[in-house]
Amino acid sequence: MEHGEGRGSADRERCCGKEQRIIVAKRPRICAATGRVLADTAIAGELAEKIAEIARSHKPGDPLHQGTTMGPLNNAAVVEKTREHVDEAITAGARCLAGGHLLPDLGSDFFYAPTVLVDVTPDMRVAREETFGPVVPVIALDGDDELLRVAKDTEYGLTMSIFSRDMERALAMSTELSAGIININAHTVTWETHMPLGGASGTKSGIGRLGGRHTIEAMTEMRMVSIPAPRYGSGGSQSAAHHADKG
Repeated sequence: MEHGEGRGSADRERCCGKEQRIIVAKRPRICAATGRVLADTAIAGELAEKIAEIARSHKPGDPLHQGTTMGPLNNAAVVEKTREHVDEAITAGARCLAGGHLLPDLGSDFFYAPTVLVDVTPDMRVAREETFGPVVPVIALDGDDELLRVAKDTEYGLTMSIFSRDMERALAMSTELSAGIININAHTVTWETHMPLGGASGTKSGIGRLGGRHTIEAMTEMRMVSIPAPRYGSGGSQSAAHHADKG
């Protein structure tokens, strides 16, 4: 599960612009897509409403049809988990601003409406487990200390994002979070193939790193090989270090 954090100083429009791509459209397919939004109480309501507008603007349907912005879920198990997470959250007191239901008229039982939930608490399953459905749970919290506490209270640590106009504070917060990638004012899927991608140690977000030389380093270990060099005498040698396959 990946996080997007909005501080009281966050640019709402910028934050929502990123959420439009990362959560609703990509959440069913990309492991690094945001799984929950932690927002300062001062902006949580406005932020949730803006994300709900974006969710309602999406066009689920056949991916081969022009105009479609979101396809079906992957399999029946994911559909069932998405329904459970949303229904349980609503039963426990969360409110649904958009979606919250299947879309059977689209010709498959795997279509689920882009969904935005508010009044979500950190203990709800939708906020603690990976849904892998088009669901945006927004959690309102009071101040940076609470944002950090809840952000760190997770067993996942692949990517996180911090949205704030205060770069100094955002950088300070990034040093306290445990994730393989922390993006500031950019969505959680932001990554370049030459940069290391992988989860933080001690989390359920993978082992090692993917990307450029980091892939080689993660999958190999250094080994020294020495070769006798007679011109320096029988006891001399020339040495070389290379990567050897860990397998």
